[in-house]
Amino acid sequence: MPASPQIVAEKLHVPESPRWRDDGLWFVDGPAIRRLDSRGQCAVVAMADCPLLLGMAILPDGGVLTNDAAGRRVLKLTAEGRVEIDHDLSSLCATMLNEVHRFPDGSLLVGEFGFDILQGEEPVAQRLVLISPDGQVR
Repeated sequence: MPASPQIVAEKLHVPESPRWRDDGLWFVDGPAIRRLDSRGQCAVVAMADCPLLLGMAILPDGGVLTNDAAGRRVLKLTAEGRVEIDHDLSSLCATMLNEVHRFPDGSLLVGEFGFDILQGEEPVAQRLVLISPDGQVR
């Protein structure tokens, strides 16, 4: 018989992009980067200076990349626990950023909503932004 579903964390805002790392479930939630450990303890790892983080990519050095969705910036949580701007895409992207994906070569793919979901706009085609390992954006 399958196990019954259980609530493992409560009082979250917008939990998004769960990733398994270091024996814990990491995810973004509003402006927070959180970690849920194997004992069920949910802790804030870092807070970003923005209202909403979307997407997450784990880096080989222990850092984390995520998006300041409304600010249209890629943020990096360093291994030392600082949140820094990695790339400012506000001049390239007109709408909120969404998911990120890091390729094995170090390239980063960033999704743009393409419409303002918070204002109730109808969906339209979106674009993907590729940031190469040398920092070139296209």
